Amino acid sequence: MEKNTNVVYLPIRSLGDFVITSFVIKNFIDKSIPISLPFYISEIYEAIDGDSLFNVIDKLEIQNQPAFFELYKIKDKKNVIRLFKDIVNIFFSLKPESIYLLDFRSRRLFFSRSKFRWPADNINIYDAKRKFFTSYFGLTYNPEADILIEQNQKINRIIIFPDSRIKDKEIPGILINEIVKNFPEIEINTANFTIEKLPGTLNYSNFTQIIDLIKSADFIISSDSLPCHLANFYNVRHFVIYMKGSKFYTDKFQTPFMIKHNYFSITDDINFEPTITKLKQIFS
Repeated sequence: MEKNTNVVYLPIRSLGDFVITSFVIKNFIDKSIPISLPFYISEIYEAIDGDSLFNVIDKLEIQNQPAFFELYKIKDKKNVIRLFKDIVNIFFSLKPESIYLLDFRSRRLFFSRSKFRWPADNINIYDAKRKFFTSYFGLTYNPEADILIEQNQKINRIIIFPDSRIKDKEIPGILINEIVKNFPEIEINTANFTIEKLPGTLNYSNFTQIIDLIKSADFIISSDSLPCHLANFYNVRHFVIYMKGSKFYTDKFQTPFMIKHNYFSITDDINFEPTITKLKQIFS
């Protein structure tokens, strides 16, 4: 670790990556850490009360995840211009004398004059980030942060978050119906991201709304996406369903709670019985 006072956290990957880092800072570091805040992170930053965890030293006018992390989208003039603007913005915004701590390995910032460091990518990301960030900012004793998640509380209300930015990861309606059918004694609702209110579901259109929904539940079920990491952040029990068999399964991005309690299932598009069986064991 470099003994450098110009060490700054730079979240320029996914929103889930930012929430995972926020969990680590909240539970293992007893002070706010410096952050360079991209514009597209600002909404979720405010929703989780980022000022209690971070000290904003500058703001970057990056409207979305940088185009150089989404090269598959660079197929038209609009995205070529976006790529050029993002590169110029990063080049002139970051300070050459600073060391920027990233959420994930990235060599696509080679054009910048700054130095970058990132967590190990061969172990669970929560463990990797705990070791990485505490090596720079010090460790507060809390070896098992998930002890804050109450296990014995009765489950009266479940919210299912089926959405995912990757279509194949979404929890299908037929599986949701099976879950509802098998647990008639529990209030089960589905929450969808949408601007327009959908009948028969809970709806959210911003981060404050999804956080309020998660905090109102005794238990959430989600695809491998942002809601499970928000639930972990707010100490709400959570269960992840990996669709398409093992295609999307990896334990590298599982929360500490999921790993400790084995709260996940791997299913395909036909046989939902293993998922239902596991949920019965949890809810019994």
